[in-house]
Amino acid sequence: MTMGTQDVRRLVRHRDGKVIAGVAAGLGDYFRVDPIWFRLGFIIAAFLGGAGIIAYGVLFLLMPKDANAAPTNLQRRAEAFASSFRGTPSWVGIALVFFGGALLVSSLAHWHPAVFWGVGLIIAGVAVFNRHESHVPRAVERPTVQPTATPALPVSDAVTVEQPRATRAPRERSGLGWLTIGTAMIAVGVAAILDVANAVHISLVQYLAIPLAILGIGMIVGAFYGRARWLFVPALLLTPFVLAASLIHVPFKGGSGDFTYRPATVAAVRSQYQLAAGQMTIDLRALKLTAPLSIRATAAIGHVLVYVPEGARLDVRGRAGGGEVNLFGRTYDGLYVDVRRSYGPQTGQVLSLDLEASLGAVEVRFN
Repeated sequence: MTMGTQDVRRLVRHRDGKVIAGVAAGLGDYFRVDPIWFRLGFIIAAFLGGAGIIAYGVLFLLMPKDANAAPTNLQRRAEAFASSFRGTPSWVGIALVFFGGALLVSSLAHWHPAVFWGVGLIIAGVAVFNRHESHVPRAVERPTVQPTATPALPVSDAVTVEQPRATRAPRERSGLGWLTIGTAMIAVGVAAILDVANAVHISLVQYLAIPLAILGIGMIVGAFYGRARWLFVPALLLTPFVLAASLIHVPFKGGSGDFTYRPATVAAVRSQYQLAAGQMTIDLRALKLTAPLSIRATAAIGHVLVYVPEGARLDVRGRAGGGEVNLFGRTYDGLYVDVRRSYGPQTGQVLSLDLEASLGAVEVRFN
């Protein structure tokens, strides 16, 4: 660019790199982002009432295909409108594509949060890969300076000149860290979608172990090449969550909060009670056992409290991944607690309780 001139960008359709008519390629060049984001946006919007097809057609008419052609008044207004968004951060476009993908999934299938986050993580992983590609350092050719001859000085006038020390060339920044983070995001996103599709069953600890394992592989590769040492930070932060999740063996189902159940008859008793987080109280003191009864109550995170009728014949099993089991005042605590006890007379109908809290407490009391 010469002095006195200004780099002016025109909103035009590009022939180079076009897929259909060059609209996305032109938008990508104008806003200086990867055209793939505009293509994804058009595809997603095409499923939302055909808005993507309409938008593409309108832009096709507004954007000239020749940069040297004089723009019309309508095209000038379109360029002025587009220029107002030129400084918008790239994450805004990624967020729009993310939520657009969520709307697409919800319109085509039954809504499931795992699909939402799966698609979002895949898009975020692709964005991280794109960040790595855009920051790959390029080799810059430096002009070679020819040494000039220095006239010889008389011995009496000679001056000792200290030779400059050789400076070490700066090391190029490695993209291993961002490649590892992007791979971890895509892997978790794919796992979530496969889990929703019932192709595989993935527990919470496995969801967290997947990115931790990928971070570990990235750190091993970096150890050999001296790269991406900062990966130990997310790995270190993720480790306690993996350890905590390894204690959770019951599903996050049943809602969260405080729930109290007081069945008056055997027919009103559920065979299974579930709680995601909070406290669940099951009051069986008014129950008359006319037949053997088995109850399973679980809490992923929280407290399971069961009141039983006095004098009942009981078979109780209490488990806690991390926490305590309290049976009639006697407490067993620690990790992976598993206690089974029998109480009451040797005859009569048996009330079997299978109680489990992954992180929390299980308690059985008479009153």
